[in-house]
Amino acid sequence: MGALSRALEFAHETLLPDLPGHGRSAAAGGLGFEQCLDDLVATLRAAGHDRAHWLGYSMGARLALGCALRHPDCVQSLC
Repeated sequence: MGALSRALEFAHETLLPDLPGHGRSAAAGGLGFEQCLDDLVATLRAAGHDRAHWLGYSMGARLALGCALRHPDCVQSLC
C-alpha cells in the first residue's frame, strides 16, 4: 500500500479491491473487463455503500471510468 492510500485511509473509508489476476489474487482465466466492473460495484455494495468517489491510476483509471459509464448510479465523482 502506498503513501497516497495511507493518506486517504486517514480521512476516508477506502476500499482497495484486488481483482483476479492483479496484485495478490490468483488469475481467473477469461475474466472480462465488464465482469471486473461488476465485481467492483459488488464490492462497493457489499461494504454497505451505494455510491463512492472513484480514484484510479493507469488500469485503475480505466476501471473507474468504466464504472462511471456502466454503473453511473454508483459514482459520486472520478479522480
